[in-house]
Amino acid sequence: MNALRLWPFFLVALPIVQGCGEGTAARTRSDMSYLYSGGDRTLRLEARIHHESNERSVIYFKLHTADLLYKSTGGEGFHSLVELRYEAFPSWNSKELLDSASTLIKDRAEGPDSDQELIGSIPMRRARDRDLVLRITAHDLYREQESSVLLEVKHGPPGGRQYFLPVAPTGGLPLFDDHQPPGTEVRVRC
Repeated sequence: MNALRLWPFFLVALPIVQGCGEGTAARTRSDMSYLYSGGDRTLRLEARIHHESNERSVIYFKLHTADLLYKSTGGEGFHSLVELRYEAFPSWNSKELLDSASTLIKDRAEGPDSDQELIGSIPMRRARDRDLVLRITAHDLYREQESSVLLEVKHGPPGGRQYFLPVAPTGGLPLFDDHQPPGTEVRVRC
């Protein structure tokens, strides 16, 4: 007699339990992003700014190719796709956007596990009469991972720190760390 009273409860509860189980399994089957995750790997982005004149500055950036996801192009090697953008704000706590720009970076490699430095630049016009805060963001479009760097841009007369760019003596590529080991040869671009 007690079993007959519980029978309607089981008829209602069974489809609910089955429905919950199928939704989770279906989501797990279609979500393959774990295959592309880098585990603890983060997208390392380094950036610095160089004032070429009172009106024009250049943002230099460095990415590590080991942090990017490279996809096969069907016989032409592997390629990655990264969106790099900057946003300029008048101060650290401001939400007022003064300027922004973005560009796509396409890189090719022979294998998916290359480990090199990807260095590039993006020009920026700036107002002479104000300091800025830049947020520079690199977004790996294949891995869906991004990293941001904040830079303070100081205006002022030529001769300020950001009017000088330390570069490697061979190749002329910018150095992203002002602190170099003793005895390291460094050239400076003005």
